[in-house]
Amino acid sequence: MQGNVIPITEQFNNITQDIDRANSEEIVKLLYKSDLEIFNGWEGYQNVLSSEILAVVQEVSSLAVQYVKPDTKNAGIILSGCGTSGRIAFFISRKFNEFAKGQNLRPCYRYIISGGDPALMMSVESCEDDWNAGKRELENAAEGFDKVLYVAITCGLSAPFVGGQVEYCLQHLQKFTPYLLGFNPTNQARSAAIRGTDKVMLDVALEMEAKGRLLNPVVGPEPITGSSRMKGGTTTKMLLEAIFLTAHQKAANEATPIPYDDIIKTYLITLNLTHTKDAEISSLIKMAGNSLVKGGSVSYIGWGSLGIMGMIDAAECVPTFGANHDDVRCFLESGYKILRNAQGNLSSQGEALEIGFDNFIEKRGPKLSKIDTVIFIVQDLSSEQKLGLRRIVELVKSRKSNIAIIAVNSNNDNWQIHDIFGDSLTINIVLPSTGREQNSNKQFYKFLDQCTTEVSFKWVINAVSTGAHILKGKVYKNCMIDLKLTNRKLFERGVRIVTQFSNISSEVAKECLLKSIYRQDVLNLNMVEADVSEHVLKAGYVDRVIPLAILLTKGFKVDLGMKMLVDCPIVRECIENCM
Repeated sequence: MQGNVIPITEQFNNITQDIDRANSEEIVKLLYKSDLEIFNGWEGYQNVLSSEILAVVQEVSSLAVQYVKPDTKNAGIILSGCGTSGRIAFFISRKFNEFAKGQNLRPCYRYIISGGDPALMMSVESCEDDWNAGKRELENAAEGFDKVLYVAITCGLSAPFVGGQVEYCLQHLQKFTPYLLGFNPTNQARSAAIRGTDKVMLDVALEMEAKGRLLNPVVGPEPITGSSRMKGGTTTKMLLEAIFLTAHQKAANEATPIPYDDIIKTYLITLNLTHTKDAEISSLIKMAGNSLVKGGSVSYIGWGSLGIMGMIDAAECVPTFGANHDDVRCFLESGYKILRNAQGNLSSQGEALEIGFDNFIEKRGPKLSKIDTVIFIVQDLSSEQKLGLRRIVELVKSRKSNIAIIAVNSNNDNWQIHDIFGDSLTINIVLPSTGREQNSNKQFYKFLDQCTTEVSFKWVINAVSTGAHILKGKVYKNCMIDLKLTNRKLFERGVRIVTQFSNISSEVAKECLLKSIYRQDVLNLNMVEADVSEHVLKAGYVDRVIPLAILLTKGFKVDLGMKMLVDCPIVRECIENCM
């Protein structure tokens, strides 16, 4: 970031500036308008269909062709990111390896996520700051490859973890061909100092731009400020799918390939069709929000890739909204067997990493009550899968919990929704595949159908979890007011939030933020002089850091501020009462 310019990915979105006062119907409409900026562009910047972006997309796709061809040896594609970006890197790698096997191409994709595989299911944000750890992880991931096509994903062009990896690639160009993917203009890449190097992310972005290896369409500010799990995550998924789907078509010598432009336009059609179900989506937001407001939980029960998208959404609620890890959880059929992550079964490492149906049935299910909500995420299920589904539905009904179903491109006749669920709230989205059955390129259109099914579901489930937390009061204006400050980027965001809402200097805002983190009315010298890395280590275990800091700017003492937040648990209302 240059001077006092706030990067676009960290700016307030004018469309959603009053989303905290919106009802569930209005929330869905505002999110739709914000997502349209992905395709329509934002304030004249290059977008996903701009010629500059298309040129880099075509270059990456052409390179990828050689990596996936069956006669290629010792070459691989590595996707890397932190938080949402790392989860999408995992999702894309898993998906295209499976697709490649069905095409007799090479399943040569690998992923890196900062914090390792536990970060797929839970927040491990602090690892994002480690420049040198990123290098080590890349060395390990690239073992056995002589050539690597590497894509670093950082929505704000801000993550030191991948910055270190890009530098490592540039130092070893005989092996690595690196590209950088993000959603800010180059001059808005992060310029804050990084421990372990004299470089900043701006240096990395400028060097990659000079080499023609920067892929940075601008999709506008996030609907919830800085929440890159939404537009950033969605656009990352769509771009990588378009790039590698194009590559696989070329590698398979497809005579009538689907062009990049058509793939992107298909996603736009999907967005519009998804929002024909706004009434049902808003009803589900009310249901989930009511559960969270009453102190209940929301559970996702999922199969296949849609279930994994649900897992990603649930993992992101903790750092985004300061939620407890039990507030929103996802459980998958076959657990780690269907996940197929690199580190295997992690369930012994803690309850947050227990993700199988058996974990739900044995532990979470018996504790459900009428204030909880369970959302079933389905496509077409086999007879055996339906038996498992019935068992879980019967358990949930016995606990008198709320039930909802999200079905995208599901065959209702075979699936028998009403037979299993009765009159439960159902969001049933059917996306068109007109004419594709007659097309010679059938396998690729079928794959694109699955891509659009997943992104449609992502739009729905992001709206539900975001809307539910808005109704719980976890958003002030369009800012995630109760986020966890678990890395340097989030600490900087916290200072900026307190500065803007309290109309004070950044120095005073930082002082109040530190008082909130350490729960002290007077800071000692060690606290003041400590590095940000020490502050975020402490902040990761403290609740309501930003809300308390804002109250402190109004003259409240720590104890009184915390009492007010306890007495008024809806953070937005508490802050407004004091403003």
